Parts: sequence; structure tokens; C-alpha cells
Amino acid sequence: RFLHFMKECEGGKQRGLVAALMHGVLDDCLTSVKLLLAGKLSPSGNLARQAVEGICMALLAAHPKPLRFKDVECNYWELVLAQDKRAEGNRAAYQVLANEAALGLSKGAADQLKDNIENHHASSHAGGLAIAGRVALAGTGAIYFGGHFDPDKLEGYRASLRQRAALCRWSVEVMQELSKVVGELPKTP
Repeated sequence: RFLHFMKECEGGKQRGLVAALMHGVLDDCLTSVKLLLAGKLSPSGNLARQAVEGICMALLAAHPKPLRFKDVECNYWELVLAQDKRAEGNRAAYQVLANEAALGLSKGAADQLKDNIENHHASSHAGGLAIAGRVALAGTGAIYFGGHFDPDKLEGYRASLRQRAALCRWSVEVMQELSKVVGELPKTP
């Protein structure tokens, strides 16, 4: 499917940017799962968050018309290529939320994207959850470096793995929908 999508995205900077963003999404999803299986919950959550930000950016970049950013209408893909601060990944979910109707998303879809990012926020930064990921929960006092498997965290691992699997499926579904949108974009040199 991805190779077909890449072929569909040939023919210009906007199309190529959408392909590059979705490549990043799929890579982040798979690497997030690998890190989770290695017992690295914090970096796994960080990459899962980046994958969702990438989905948001791809949705915005694929839009054929200017979108509203604060009080200005502009093409998101051009902002990304210009490395404009308004096109940074950490802002993408809020921009999708602000442009939900223009993007043709179902009501509540943008909130779901934003909520997904916020769910990973606590586990992808230094703090209590990051500390808990590096120590045994059984109370043995064991501290681990480089990841570990803790049987007392099994339910958390299962929940995280289900979430990553859903994110992988969701990413493929978004890519299939974007394929239709990209197919309508003009081809440019």
C-alpha cells in the first residue's frame, strides 16, 4: 500500500511532502512498537505522539486550498517548506482542530487526534511516569538501564501495545484517504 501511495504522490512539492510526512508516520509507528517491546515506554510514547502529529501535518499539507491560521489564510504545505513556526508538529493538532470543517473531517475527529497526542504527553517527558518505566514495580528496588521487561507492568504493556496497533491501523486508513486527496492535487515539476 505504501509503495502505491508513494507512486500516487509523485509530481510536485506538495505531493512529495505528503508522502514524506506519511513515511514518517509509518516509521514512527513501527519504531514506537519496537521501543515498547524493548521496555522503553517513554520514548515509545514520544514516537507515538510524533506519529499523530505527522498525521495532522499530512492532513493539513494535502489540503488543496488555503487554510486559516490565526487571522491569515495560507497553504500549510508552503509553511512547512518555508520552516515557518506555524507549521511545527507540536501545533498541528490545534491547527487541524481550527480547520476541521474545511478539511472535511467528521465532527470530533480533530479532538480525537488532539486527545491522542495529550495521552502520550505525560509518558514522553521526564517525570513520574518516566521514572516508573525504569524501576521494577514489585518493590525490589531494582533499577534498569536500557529497557527491561517487568511482569508487574504487563497490563500497561498490553494497553500500550493495543494502542500502538490501533495507531498503525489508523495510519494506514489515513494514508488510503490521503491517496484520494493527493490524486486530485495538480502535478507540478
